[in-house]
Amino acid sequence: MQYLEAKREVEACRNERIKEGERLDCSQCGSVYECEKIRTYLEVAFAHWTRELKACQASKNLQSCMNCERVFECETRRSYVDITYERLNESRGGEFDF
Repeated sequence: MQYLEAKREVEACRNERIKEGERLDCSQCGSVYECEKIRTYLEVAFAHWTRELKACQASKNLQSCMNCERVFECETRRSYVDITYERLNESRGGEFDF
């Protein structure tokens, strides 16, 4: 499954299941702990943003973002950090399973 397809599928599920007025994320869903859609999305998205980040580093001949002049403004890095955090808490809004 491709990143955009997985993202659309999760967004459609969120729109269908989350009540109006609630925060639009999977942590509000009663099925968040068993949801295969979110697990698939998180794996696909993590792989996507990891590839994007590594491609950016390679294009700048860097091994790490820390040596880049745009380290704190970079949207690619921000997206990678965000999906890494979401993957760790499995879209549960901050709860971690270690």
